[in-house]
Amino acid sequence: MADADLRAAVARALALTAATRLITVGVGALVASDDLAVFAAFASPDPQPRAVIADPVRLPLVEAVADRALVGLGVLDDPAALRELWRVLAPAGSLVVAAPLPRHGALGSSLLTRLLRHRVTRRLTVHRLFEPVEVAATRTALVIRADKRDGLSPPPLTATVAGRTRHVPRVRTNTA
Repeated sequence: MADADLRAAVARALALTAATRLITVGVGALVASDDLAVFAAFASPDPQPRAVIADPVRLPLVEAVADRALVGLGVLDDPAALRELWRVLAPAGSLVVAAPLPRHGALGSSLLTRLLRHRVTRRLTVHRLFEPVEVAATRTALVIRADKRDGLSPPPLTATVAGRTRHVPRVRTNTA
């Protein structure tokens, strides 16, 4: 069962309304919690949210159908799943990642939180599909909201030289 702080942080990041269309991938215990089940039911036209069991790489949904997506940390390991989530999110859609924090060990909790935050944001931005905009930390998890990049402007060109990625300036042409 997810703690109350985590449910509140996820609910804030999702910012659901009656018109919001929410999909969830890989967050079963969190969505099964009382508060988010109510939010999910409120966000769908049906009184009860519908569960569809599907491969995250091949979601049985049309393009741009969802406003928000709530995902677990494991989904970020698969670039194909991230591309599929990008496909089903609407142009102004947001992806919310609920990442559990590891148990405190020899490292301090703030260091673990920073390492996990870096890992999640790196996975979200490496393919230039999402842009992290908000991070909330609870005692047990990180909640990161990332907005969908629509690709309206092309990403900068890059070249890999000896294992390093460098920015390649655009060539300007005069068309007179």
